[in-house]
Amino acid sequence: MSGFVLSLFVLASPLKVFGEETAELEAESNSVSKSFLDSLETKSIKEVETFSPPKPIKINPPKYPRRAFSDQKEGWVSVNFMVDDIGKPYEIAVTGYSNETFVKAAIRAVEKSTFQPASIGDRSIDAATSFRITFALSGPPQSSRSVRKAYGSAINAVRNKNRDEAQQLIDRMKLKKANLYEEAYYWLARYYFAQTWEDENRQYSALQKALYMDSSEKYFLPTRSIPALLLNKLNLEVKQSYLRDALETSSLLEKYPLTDGDLKYIEGIVSQIKRIRDGDGLVVVNGSVGAGNSSYHRLLKSQFSFSEVNGDIAELRLRCEKGYVGFIYKEGIAYEAESGVGECSLQIIGDPGTTFKLLEL
Repeated sequence: MSGFVLSLFVLASPLKVFGEETAELEAESNSVSKSFLDSLETKSIKEVETFSPPKPIKINPPKYPRRAFSDQKEGWVSVNFMVDDIGKPYEIAVTGYSNETFVKAAIRAVEKSTFQPASIGDRSIDAATSFRITFALSGPPQSSRSVRKAYGSAINAVRNKNRDEAQQLIDRMKLKKANLYEEAYYWLARYYFAQTWEDENRQYSALQKALYMDSSEKYFLPTRSIPALLLNKLNLEVKQSYLRDALETSSLLEKYPLTDGDLKYIEGIVSQIKRIRDGDGLVVVNGSVGAGNSSYHRLLKSQFSFSEVNGDIAELRLRCEKGYVGFIYKEGIAYEAESGVGECSLQIIGDPGTTFKLLEL
């Protein structure tokens, strides 16, 4: 992708994303000193090493595990792996899975796939990439009675503030879940558990998985529950400054009948996010690198930088609608994607446990 530039941006004061009438981020977590912004260095993208990532040539379809097929189990496996300079995968690491039964089949599928290697200029290099492999059957579109019963009991335990009992019932759901419907109910139970006893990051992670949609945009939870869950998701996105995600969630809510109060609330949020997107506002996102050595964020604005990095960020990958660029992270630089490239998502690669503030400028 051509046209990525690095620029200096200075703001006179920190910005709070939302006013009192909607939702407001904590001042301490959503502020950056003027002296830090003043110190950002202007550089040309030519001074930052760029590359083209690995591209799939032939993806080997995974063989459905015999035991999983017999038990009518569905699931997914996330993998991260290297592609060498001739396009062969190696160092395949499983970063997550719904059921261990699918792990070997996913690894074998990756091993038998071929790729166009990554390159810097005209030189092929080894590089990392990642996949999520889904295993699905054409079984009955419902969850089993035992999983539904465990879900109902878990929710009652959460309401009664019985943490140990709720945890045991959710663990039972984890063992019993077989299809994508049961997977959704399991994560919904995890969300309500997190809502009562855990932080907003865990709440959001669980709710995202519960609201998984397939390629036909079908949810695996009852339709009547979707509007309220999407509203909860929107609230979490606003609180954590996931503002581009919040715009998408607001759009999804347009498909459902809502109260006048909910409509007014959503309109107010959308209006403020658009003002921030199109203006000079600063958005601060508290982030961390996960066990898979990566963190992902969908950018609202085209300009970004980092502050308060505790740990190591090695590489940044910017994926836009009309292009891609990857480069080595440099402290004290503000980056800007050229106008016209469309919406962009940022992948931050580094050591697990690294924390940072991502600044959208």
